[in-house]
Amino acid sequence: MLYTSRTVKASSRSDRTRQAIIEAAGRLWMEHGLHGVGLEEVASAAGVTRRTVYLHFGSKAALLLAYVYDSESRAGLPGLVAAMTAAKTPAEIFDVLGQIQVQYVPQVFPSMRVVHAARASEPAAAEVWDDRMRGRRTVFRAVATRLSEMGRLDPALSIDDAVGLIWVLTSPHMYEYLVVDGGWSLDRYRGHVVRLLSRALLVSGPIS
Repeated sequence: MLYTSRTVKASSRSDRTRQAIIEAAGRLWMEHGLHGVGLEEVASAAGVTRRTVYLHFGSKAALLLAYVYDSESRAGLPGLVAAMTAAKTPAEIFDVLGQIQVQYVPQVFPSMRVVHAARASEPAAAEVWDDRMRGRRTVFRAVATRLSEMGRLDPALSIDDAVGLIWVLTSPHMYEYLVVDGGWSLDRYRGHVVRLLSRALLVSGPIS
């Protein structure tokens, strides 16, 4: 395909419009929640028509998912997952999991709390919540499998057991209780999570 300067400019304009819609939706949802904001309000805040919103996303669920993915990208999640996949030792794996708690979770927690609160009565929220929980489970299964391949996963634990423990010990709810409500520093919280993970998952011995 031949790309002309006109094609590139149109693509750039489309990308800017898409990002403007995502950011407008995020601002409104953080302020009013999901129930009180429809695509008409998002379009108005972004300075576009409702048809433009539909052309870019097609549905409220698709827009919400794009917003969550955008938040995750801004928080550096793709790079963190890549680093965890490339880790050679349990210590490196847990170091990345700890970094996720202080880099990714604080940035994404507000938006996911809105999604969580609305998921029982808002189909778009339920769809997005299920998608992200599947993604979380996939990453944790990869971590548990990697620890097993290293010969470091406690033999008393199945892969499913390990996934469940990682799920609980890195829960955003624990971040909320200890950091948001409890006043813990991020460094203290990170160290706490890493220690709990190593004690819960590994055979006896140093985590390196």
